[in-house]
Amino acid sequence: MVYHPWREGSLKLLYGSAFRAPSVYERYYAAPPNIANPALHPETIRTYEAVWEQGFGVRRSVSVSYFQSRIANLIDQESLPDGSIQYVNKDKVRSEGMELYGKTDLTKDMSGHLGYTIQSTRVSGGDRMSNSPTHTAKLGLSRRSARGKARVSAEGFLISSRTTFQGGSLPPAAVLNLNVRVQPWWEGLTVYGGVFNVLDAAYSASGAAENAQADIPQDGRNFNVGLEYRFGRPYEKP
Repeated sequence: MVYHPWREGSLKLLYGSAFRAPSVYERYYAAPPNIANPALHPETIRTYEAVWEQGFGVRRSVSVSYFQSRIANLIDQESLPDGSIQYVNKDKVRSEGMELYGKTDLTKDMSGHLGYTIQSTRVSGGDRMSNSPTHTAKLGLSRRSARGKARVSAEGFLISSRTTFQGGSLPPAAVLNLNVRVQPWWEGLTVYGGVFNVLDAAYSASGAAENAQADIPQDGRNFNVGLEYRFGRPYEKP
């Protein structure tokens, strides 16, 4: 449901539901230390969200949202007392939180955006889900050339501490990425490149049940370069 109480302001009330059937791997993989579980049930999710969006002319907008998700029969790995591993249906999982987001044109050729999310994800009994941060934030800036043929973007991400599958703790982490897109003389051709984790920050993700280590180091500074070619002319309405 969408309601516009006045110009440039809108209230959205959203609801969705979905399910995921267990895969063949999750049901029948049985190489030690894994144990098959053909009795797995599909997991289901219901989501509720309320969103307020407010524009301030064509250059600025902000949004505030509250969301809640309820998952039943979550399919996840579990370590058994004998050291074996099995996919099981867990009890209900509940996640709720709020998100703030804003974007603005700083100049004719430069724009920026800022987002922040706080959420809590817990299983029945109150235990916190592993690898699920309470706080996440992002900040981005983008600038295009005067002729619009090139664009440079920088975006930083911040995540708070998380718990590991084994019950330990991962420290907060921050990552900065840079991207460049250039449209040279050849119509339809785009050259792009990027640097991920510019500052070569050390951070990790939680290991799973089959991993010996509690935390798995993620990629340091790395680069990518590519070409993209679009055939034909852009569609124009008659």
